[in-house]
Amino acid sequence: KTANMDFLRSLESQRPSSGVYRTPMQACNLIQNTPWRVNSEVLEVANWAWKNNVEIASLPCKDDEALPVLPRDFEENKESNRRWRQMAAGIYGRNASTRSKRLLTAKILLIADKMSGSRFFYPSNCDFRGRVYNIPSFLGVMGSDICRGLLRFARSAKLKTDEQAKWLAVQGANTWGNDKVTLHSRWKWAEEFTKDAIKIARNPTRELLWAEADKPWSFLAWCFEWATYKTKGKLDSCLPINMDASNNGLQILSMLTRDAYGMTATNVLPTSNPSDIYNVVALGVTRYLEEDYRESGGTLAKAWLDFGVDRKTTKRPVMCYSYGLTQYSNRAYINEWYDDQIHGKQRQKPFDEDDRFTAINYLAHLVWRAIEEVLDKPKKCMKWFQACARLVADENRALSWVSPSGFPVNQQYFNIHSQQVNTYISGKATCVKFNEDDLTTLSRRRMINGASPNVVHSFDAAALHMTVVKCNEEAGLYDFSMIHDSYGTHASACDDMSRILREVFVDIFSRDQLLLWVTQLADQHPGIDFPAPPSYGDADISKITESTYFFS
Repeated sequence: KTANMDFLRSLESQRPSSGVYRTPMQACNLIQNTPWRVNSEVLEVANWAWKNNVEIASLPCKDDEALPVLPRDFEENKESNRRWRQMAAGIYGRNASTRSKRLLTAKILLIADKMSGSRFFYPSNCDFRGRVYNIPSFLGVMGSDICRGLLRFARSAKLKTDEQAKWLAVQGANTWGNDKVTLHSRWKWAEEFTKDAIKIARNPTRELLWAEADKPWSFLAWCFEWATYKTKGKLDSCLPINMDASNNGLQILSMLTRDAYGMTATNVLPTSNPSDIYNVVALGVTRYLEEDYRESGGTLAKAWLDFGVDRKTTKRPVMCYSYGLTQYSNRAYINEWYDDQIHGKQRQKPFDEDDRFTAINYLAHLVWRAIEEVLDKPKKCMKWFQACARLVADENRALSWVSPSGFPVNQQYFNIHSQQVNTYISGKATCVKFNEDDLTTLSRRRMINGASPNVVHSFDAAALHMTVVKCNEEAGLYDFSMIHDSYGTHASACDDMSRILREVFVDIFSRDQLLLWVTQLADQHPGIDFPAPPSYGDADISKITESTYFFS
């Protein structure tokens, strides 16, 4: 998927029949050849909740949040006026967001109703980095939790052994929110939840315990299957069981640099218990807050310590760090987390609204500092990618490379010019603004900033391509639920997929990929002297095959 037709034409001589793009195309075809059905049991509950205005996770409330009552001295008191407007602005923003969610939810349920009872497929394509996406919008495998809860494989697979059933149990624990404990603890939790799962499956609109899950709609889908398995002792399972990576972007940067610390923190190397990089960063932030309060008695430090900083505070910043996180977006993520705590969970505000910007900025600075302290080698690797991209951008050239799966990547960001057209629509004067690429000059800033995330994305895409093809050729798998760094199939096939994906990552990252990448650039641009890759650690890539929690 690209607007650069010249690049596509330049590849005409390397047709798929020659084997150049065999792996990416075969992977994309296998993914889009997977048949799906709507989960009618979940759809019935979703329609009930929507009709009765039951707000559950990604299913929004149909009504706007009410504006605060105007104070009596609104007109004459400037301070009172300012405070009210400040509160009202936040509510206006949340209502605008909720309205878009309502529209999205209505479209999802409309499509689910329309497709209910039918077998269907998701035509897919690759973006310019090789990442596979479903083309249809709204109800899709890569959608929100309610989308995933509403979808199941059209083909079933019988659970034949207790080991296969354990993968179904892991799905339940993961979607409930118990995904940071050992696999044994997840199996045990699912067994202990059996009675509740049976109650939920029998009457999900009355037994609403499932709504407390981390991913309630996916969890509800699991309850239906788990209840059937435990009551009948057998199951023809249609539920996609997904194995998620522990921040795949940081995993890839750590593997590229052989960084033992980063690989251990993201579960690439074997650990007895699953590591949680988000919690590691949150503990670092807490340590900074305690030091600040102890040394200077900072009021903001005390307010945040009392309010509490946890893995949810740092999750989005850490998750996005390897994909080009900026100070601005980091602050925005912290602000969104705070909004969710105050308005979503109705918690007490730790400081006055007037101090909000200062407090958020203060906490965001500490989060950034903690991330960079923990992720030293990945940070150096990202800066090296940017340094190489800067040299190419200075020549006004595109940045191109071939990923390990054979996918040709072409990064080409042009300068953008804003255009404005004054016109009449329905008899009213209006102004239409739009952006237009200048197809003659590349944007140096965008080329540099995009290099690191795009290289990382090309590697996670390559791993997915190679895993899908190998699962099909070696294990006979035909049903895939793939979401970039979340690999899914039937519970009965999870052992094969789990083994194969680890073998693929070892195969890719046992080679010096940084040297291979910069060698490609040097061959394309012989006049440029590229810097040497950053220093490597001493981690053993082959140990990935022994890591239980690499994808789990």
